[in-house]
Amino acid sequence: MIETTERAHEDDIEAELKRLELNVEPFSRNRTRGYLKWLLIGVVCLSALAIVAMVLPRSFDRGAAVEVETVQPQQSDQVSSVLSVVGYVTASEQVEITAAIAARAVAVNVREGDFVHRGQLLARLDDTDVRSQIEQARANLQNEQARLSLLEHGPRIQEIEQSRAALEEMEISVKENESKVQRLKLLASGGLVSTQELSEAESRYGIAQAQLKAAKQRYEMVRLGPRAEEIASVRAQVKQAAANLELQSAQLEKTQIKSPIDGLLTRRNLEPGEIASLESSNPSSLFTIINPSTLTVDADVNQADFKSLRVGAPTRIAVDALPNRVYKGTVDSILPEADRQKNTVKVRIGLPGKDNDLRLGMSVKVSFFDQEPKEDSKRAIFIPRDAVVEVAGSNYVFIAEQDQAVRRPVVIGEKFYDKVEVIEGLNTGEKLIVKGQNSLKDGSRITIKQ
Repeated sequence: MIETTERAHEDDIEAELKRLELNVEPFSRNRTRGYLKWLLIGVVCLSALAIVAMVLPRSFDRGAAVEVETVQPQQSDQVSSVLSVVGYVTASEQVEITAAIAARAVAVNVREGDFVHRGQLLARLDDTDVRSQIEQARANLQNEQARLSLLEHGPRIQEIEQSRAALEEMEISVKENESKVQRLKLLASGGLVSTQELSEAESRYGIAQAQLKAAKQRYEMVRLGPRAEEIASVRAQVKQAAANLELQSAQLEKTQIKSPIDGLLTRRNLEPGEIASLESSNPSSLFTIINPSTLTVDADVNQADFKSLRVGAPTRIAVDALPNRVYKGTVDSILPEADRQKNTVKVRIGLPGKDNDLRLGMSVKVSFFDQEPKEDSKRAIFIPRDAVVEVAGSNYVFIAEQDQAVRRPVVIGEKFYDKVEVIEGLNTGEKLIVKGQNSLKDGSRITIKQ
């Protein structure tokens, strides 16, 4: 009985162990698979983060913004300049056109940049009021001319006869009134008429005498004609009326604004509908015209340096806006008055011929020479002085290669006002960084401004 019981107990234990063994094995296997799955996900995420960390800086960091110039050799001169200064382009023949009368613009026929000719109509102002004044002045002149014509030709026969007839009529009237007064006096002495009736007759007689006197004067004036003084007075009035008409006609001419010279229209300050004002508070001109063949360069030279210059001295002019051009010029004049505030003397340099690319007010660099530079076959590389970076006594420049700045040592030769000659270190066609280089290092990322 005991054995049966123990065997049953062993069977239960064995069965329980088998059950436990079956349950533990699947559990351990599933758990391992879960660990592997999360480990793989973690590795993928870390790889993605590493890639993003490498790519994102390159995507967002576009580098420093710089400006570049293509390296090109230029012709050099055998003679060095004695002085270099900054100047600006001006014109010796320049006119500022203002309004001669205040009126509204009804038409503007030109635009800035147009080439205009002498006498060309630039704009037309409203002339309604001026034309009315002209008609009034013309009518006044005609009236005065008619008066003068009558005086100069003298009285007509009909006028003399008419004045004589009026005189005779007045003489008859005086005689009749005189006879009436005499008759009434006789009657009044006998008491046949009243004193009042006699007094009225005497009054009419006096009036008739006065009228007779006036008629005699008119007759004499008509018969003798106008006096020389009267004719002279009317002639003066005719001249005055004619002058007034001429003045009003000149006002009409002022409503048409015309160009006084052949030249280039550089400024227009008038639009249709605007009023051309004469007020001192609005002194700006309506139009500015220059003769492009008279372009010159004005440069302010320090008072300590101007003595080294002379009239007729050769110059070379470099225009900031036209970097590949150099103009030959000559010192035309050295103005006698100095600028006390700037401590400078103005020097005027003439430009031979004309160049349509030059514009009034352009900034230029002027180099003065003792003698005319002689050009030879030597070609050198000149770069802006500011493009050179000095580090520990050595000169470097930065070259743009794709999106990187490459530092390049250079050997500097002759130095000018704003340029230096590079003897070694640069090659034709390379992209030289001319702005933004001071903050760069070798290999810095850059973005080239277009």
